[in-house]
Amino acid sequence: MRLHLTLSAVLMAVTSYGQTWVRNYQPPQFNGTACVGRHPGGGTVAVAGSTNGQTLTFIRNDEQGNLLSQRTTTVSARNLDDVQITQDTQGNFLVSHANGLMKLTPDGDTAWTRSFAHNLTPSSSVVTTKIMTGPDGNYVVGHRESVPASGSTPASLQLWARKYNAATGQLLWNTDITSLVAPLLTGSSPQAKTMLARRASGYFFFTEGNVVLLSENGTSTGTSPYFSDYAGVTVFSRSNTTVLSGAFVWRVDDQRNVVAGTTLPSDGLLTSLTEDNEGSFIGVISSISPPGSPGGTPVYATKVVRIPASMQQSTLVGLNFGASAFSDFQYFSIALSASGSYVVAGATLVSRTSGGSYQLTVASVPAFAPLATRPQTLDAGSLRVFPNPAAAGSLLTLRLPAFAGELRVYDLLGRPCSSPLHVTGTSSTLAVPALAAGVYAVRFRSVDGRVWSDRLSVQ
Repeated sequence: MRLHLTLSAVLMAVTSYGQTWVRNYQPPQFNGTACVGRHPGGGTVAVAGSTNGQTLTFIRNDEQGNLLSQRTTTVSARNLDDVQITQDTQGNFLVSHANGLMKLTPDGDTAWTRSFAHNLTPSSSVVTTKIMTGPDGNYVVGHRESVPASGSTPASLQLWARKYNAATGQLLWNTDITSLVAPLLTGSSPQAKTMLARRASGYFFFTEGNVVLLSENGTSTGTSPYFSDYAGVTVFSRSNTTVLSGAFVWRVDDQRNVVAGTTLPSDGLLTSLTEDNEGSFIGVISSISPPGSPGGTPVYATKVVRIPASMQQSTLVGLNFGASAFSDFQYFSIALSASGSYVVAGATLVSRTSGGSYQLTVASVPAFAPLATRPQTLDAGSLRVFPNPAAAGSLLTLRLPAFAGELRVYDLLGRPCSSPLHVTGTSSTLAVPALAAGVYAVRFRSVDGRVWSDRLSVQ
C-alpha cells in the first residue's frame, strides 16, 4: 500500500465551552450506549441502550431542550455490549446486535427486524459493526462469529459483510470475508476486531490489521495489511474520501491511501465524528488525565473537536455539563441540529464518585464560528523536524513553539517510541530511536495541554 502522508501541525487549546442547554435523564437500566440525531419533524432524538440488552429508550427534545416525548422499545440483544446504533439519512435508527438487525422509526416504532443464524455454535460469540447506509440508501453491516479453542478442538472464526434492502429488510448479498483474511487470523482464541466504512466505490472491511475492499455489489477488489490496528470511528465525506480515526485521524482515498492526517491528544479517545456544513469534521473526545497530586483522582473530561478538511489547526474545547452531571471515560455521540448547533449525548456520572450510577446527558453546544470568519489568533509557532527523512540513531534538530513542554516520538498506532524529553526553548535536539524504517510522528505537548506534531520519516 502506498502511504502518501502529511501529519499536520495541530494547535489544540482546551478551553471551557458553554452549552445552550443540558438535560439529564434516567433511562431504564441505562448501560452507557447512546446515539443522537435529528428528528425529521424537528428537534433531536437521543437513543439509550440498557444493561440487559432488551430495551432502547427514545428521548426527543425540541431545539430549546424541552422534552417532547420519551418511550421504550423492546430489542433482542444478548447483552449490553451487543448493541450498535446509527441513524440513516431519513432519520431512522438502525440497530445491529448479536442476534440480528432492527430498523426503527425516529419515534421508536419497529419498521422491521432480521435475525442472524449462528453458524458455529448456538453460544458462539457474535459481534456486529455499525450499519452503513450506502449511496443507494440500502444498509451494509459487518458480522463476526467466533469460538475459542477447547481441548483438541481448534478455534473457529467466521467474518461476513451483508447488504439489506432498506425498505423491506431483504438480504441483497452476503460476502464471506473469512477466506480472504484467514491466513492472518490464526490463534487459539480469535478476537478479530471488525469495522466497516464507506468508500467512494464501495466499502472498507477492517479486521485486526487488515482491510478488505468491497464493491457496491459485495465482491472483493483487494485485501492488504492496514497501517493501523483499528478504525474506531469513520465518516464518508462529501469530498468522496473516508475519514478514519484511531490514535490518529486519517483521510484516505478510495484505495485506502492516506492523503492527510492529524494527531489527537494522547489522553483522549475520539468516540464519534460527523461532517458539518463547511466540510470540517466535528467529534467528541473523552479523555482522562493523571491526578494532579499523588493519591489524587484522575481528571475526566468531555471535549468537542473540530478538524478542518485540510487536517490543519484543529480546535478543541472542553464541555462543562454543570453541577448535576460529571464526565467519565464514556462514549458520546454527536449530530448537527437543524439550527446548525451540535447536539451531544452520552453517559455522565450523577456524582463525582467514580463507579457511581450513570445517567444520559443530552446537551446542545453552540457551533464553532465559520473558519472564514474566525478571528485571527497569535501564531504561537510550529514544530519542524530537520533533517527529514532521517536515519535511526541520527540527531534531529527541532524548531519548537515558544512554550515549555514535552517531546516524544510515536508510531502510527499512537504508541510512544521514545522517552519524554522536557524542553523550554524554541529549539532542541532529539536522537532518533532505534526504529524500523517507516513513518512516525514527533509530538510536542505544552504544559498547558496544547499539542503540535510533525511527520518523521525514518530510513
